[in-house]
Amino acid sequence: MKRIIVALGLLVTLLVASGCSVIERFGQGISDPRPRSSIGALVDEIRTLPGITSATETSPGTVEADLRTDASADELGDTAGELFDLVNDFRYPGGTPAVTATSGKFTASVPEALPNTLYDPPPTAPALSALPYLHTLPDVASGHLPGGWGMLGGMHPGPLRPSSRIVLELDPGTDMAAWTESVAARTRPYELDVHRPRTADEPADPTPQDLRGEMDRPSAIEYVLDLADPGTLPVLRDTHSALTGTDQLLTRAEISPSRRDTALSIQVPAPTDIVPAFEHLENELGPIGYGEGTEVDMITDDGLATSEPDEGFEDLFVVIEPIVERGGTVTGLGGDGTAAGSTVSVGVPDADALRDIVDYAASEDWPLSPDTTLKIGTDPHWSTSATAVAQWPAQVPLLAALWEAGWDASTVDDLRGLSGDGTPSTFDLGITVAARDRTTAHTQAEREEIVRLLRQRDWDGTASIRISIGDDELRFYSTADGVATDLSYEKYSEQPARWEKDFIALWDATAG
Repeated sequence: MKRIIVALGLLVTLLVASGCSVIERFGQGISDPRPRSSIGALVDEIRTLPGITSATETSPGTVEADLRTDASADELGDTAGELFDLVNDFRYPGGTPAVTATSGKFTASVPEALPNTLYDPPPTAPALSALPYLHTLPDVASGHLPGGWGMLGGMHPGPLRPSSRIVLELDPGTDMAAWTESVAARTRPYELDVHRPRTADEPADPTPQDLRGEMDRPSAIEYVLDLADPGTLPVLRDTHSALTGTDQLLTRAEISPSRRDTALSIQVPAPTDIVPAFEHLENELGPIGYGEGTEVDMITDDGLATSEPDEGFEDLFVVIEPIVERGGTVTGLGGDGTAAGSTVSVGVPDADALRDIVDYAASEDWPLSPDTTLKIGTDPHWSTSATAVAQWPAQVPLLAALWEAGWDASTVDDLRGLSGDGTPSTFDLGITVAARDRTTAHTQAEREEIVRLLRQRDWDGTASIRISIGDDELRFYSTADGVATDLSYEKYSEQPARWEKDFIALWDATAG
């Protein structure tokens, strides 16, 4: 089937005259030049494709197709392209249908590719031709072949490969070292994302609830392997050899030597094991660090995470126990504790622990530099307030009040000083108002309470304020008693939601 190619410069008047509909993309109407079709017609066409044994609309807009497990790679390659075209060359009632193909343990999804939309990279059909190979692999519990997803042009800062990794879940207890070395022994044009659950003999995942936005999976051992790269197998062997006989658990490995993209995540028992573990890995694997060929992140069994530590890193350990005694959990350390570049990241359950830890940091008992950056949050692997120790007492009243009002993912950052280019910072404060797992819009009473809490916090200069609800995000600048300026909304939309309009109206009404 020939793909429909539409020039982005087509005039809207011509599209409308030819009977085109309008699709909504991030709140903007875009003319849709594709011919009309129906789910019934789609199902009938899918049933005629090579290797397909059945196709059914299982719910409105959702189609599931079954493939022969003995279909050839050529048949499956043709079928993948035809499925992609059928889904994306027509417009259907209710929008682009969700089409899934199943072959034994494996499923594949067909991605959406809207017309008049610049993607970089473009969406691509799922790699169904890999199925004959995948069916030969041992110890596979299930697998998924996503089509290569596309990003809207300009939404990422640099080159980005299509994400067409084949995702495999292995049987519990599979020897990951032996399995990955076996499949990497022969180069193939695939990238595998392979994982299995942790066993009872492996330490528990210290952050199973804190992985939003992360690529790795909770409570799993995971490898991402570029099988097209002949250098993958030697790196695997060297890594496994380096870890043999140690108490270091490889929890995630991403290996693609030709792209200089080898990254390891290691779990060790305690903070005192971090520096020896890094030294051991550097002796075994060579230089470690960003741009050095191998990047290593390390986390302890109780959730303290760090990248390659600076010299003197152990000096930071002295604050761990006092912070724990005050209800906090140290989740990150960096630097050496003597300069402004050092950081201590802390998770706390509530505002009371926040106050206790800041009181400790502001006291004579604090053993580190007052210029140490202290990061504190109720969701420490996702959102924390970052402020120099000496400035923290001034930030606590507003942050504690926001948390106690229910906005428990809120942050308040001191932005005074110099920006990255050495010029004075534009803002005095950075304020985010958010709540974990909250997706519904504010009520009028909640908006009034947020405005009241922010207005009573007097600050010099201008604050950068972000109000977040689910995927909606309102940003604006304001002085302590001024109106909102430089408004922006959720990053894919130029139109505010109703709650955003109401919030700004309330903010401006309280200015002066």
